[in-house]
Amino acid sequence: MEELARSAGYVVVRDGRRLILADLGTRVPAIAIFVAGLITVILGINGVANLVLGIGSSWRLVLGACLLAGSAGPGVILAVLIRAFRRRRKAPIRPDQVACIVDLERRLVLLGDGSELGEIDACRLVRVLQFTSSSLGLALDTPRGRVALARGDPFSGSVKPLAAALATSGLPWK
Repeated sequence: MEELARSAGYVVVRDGRRLILADLGTRVPAIAIFVAGLITVILGINGVANLVLGIGSSWRLVLGACLLAGSAGPGVILAVLIRAFRRRRKAPIRPDQVACIVDLERRLVLLGDGSELGEIDACRLVRVLQFTSSSLGLALDTPRGRVALARGDPFSGSVKPLAAALATSGLPWK
């Protein structure tokens, strides 16, 4: 399999005469990494600042030491989350992760479960607004209706690279 695009927790790969869009499940870990990193940095900087500025004041030295020690917990969680995130990104695609298949040989667009959505010429890629995010999502207008393919995410990227890779199959933009 040849990787064509990776963004927003999704990947587009070419498998022979098929393009496969798969959800890697890395959106939630990316947000958790951001939050754990933010907490670690805030506690660490405040701890160091209180240690440096607290010379001559015992309560500031104690506070600084506690904050610095408190930053170790989120720091360990951050390291564990980063390792899990990297492991998940490198794992092979499982069948339950497939969101969409573009079969170039039969000129069909299929859902991940193999159900037919329509011919390539009858489907259109569209970027759509999402209810819970400032990022745009990627959807597919088909004869059977609109199908959401991918959610954009400010923490893990835009859907533009995915859309560009899928457009190489001949799926037109709306």
